[in-house]
Amino acid sequence: MAVKQDVSNRIRNLLRDNPRGMNISSMVRSTGINRNTLGKYLDILLISGQVEMHRFGMAKIYTLSRRLPVFSVLSLSSEYVLHVDRNLRAIFLNTPFLDLLGLAEKDVTGKKLDYTSIPAFFEESYPRLLCWINEGLAGVKRRGELVLPAKSLFFSCRVDPAVFFEGQKGVSVIFEDITAKKQDEKRISESEERYRKLVEISPDAIILHRDGIVFYANPAAVSLMGATSADEIIGANILDYVQAEFQADVHRTIYDDLSGKQTPAMEVGIFRVDGTPIIIEGRGVGMHV
Repeated sequence: MAVKQDVSNRIRNLLRDNPRGMNISSMVRSTGINRNTLGKYLDILLISGQVEMHRFGMAKIYTLSRRLPVFSVLSLSSEYVLHVDRNLRAIFLNTPFLDLLGLAEKDVTGKKLDYTSIPAFFEESYPRLLCWINEGLAGVKRRGELVLPAKSLFFSCRVDPAVFFEGQKGVSVIFEDITAKKQDEKRISESEERYRKLVEISPDAIILHRDGIVFYANPAAVSLMGATSADEIIGANILDYVQAEFQADVHRTIYDDLSGKQTPAMEVGIFRVDGTPIIIEGRGVGMHV
């Protein structure tokens, strides 16, 4: 990698010392680098926007780019960026993506995707990625997620049609590592499932309501209310089951619960679904659902 970087630096330094530009023959004489090697490095520098090429008749004159290449900015991004031309060649990978793949720029730039290590990295998700890239080349934007089970990695992926140098069409692919987010979601889901199971087997009646409308009742609550299933309770107004003389206290307690106050247990007269009056002891707790 150091040798490759040294060649690129020598070319850039040479062009910096010759701001009017040089043709490839002059550069070969000045650097001692053979023509084929020099040509390959010039191609990479051209693709990455670090060098510009101008034609004068049959001659190609190379100069150092006078603008900040957009690729230099993209390399500062924490996202992983891949640019692909219409021939499915990788024309740019930003530094974070190269580091993720364990590649040097020269190992992949200018090569068709299928002949790089990108397919192996994305495992069985590569066909989907390739499909999105082909759709991007046809002008279709794509958004989605790529799952790499063997590596336990998750990426969000954005594919957008793009126009590169001299009107060359291609696609810009941006990946974001969402593994930590997915792991958090899984932990929350597992925690919710454990909580749901505990609620389901609880001997205490538990009823959840939002704005007074019941949306959950555990088996103990179904039994307490004399219902045959939770569906008989869900969708009803919780206060419809409260006896009139207790409604003001229950309404005030619900308000206090939602305000974050801790309210004590209280005796409340309610009606079962068949109208039978009973007295229960209960308390409410405000929660985010």
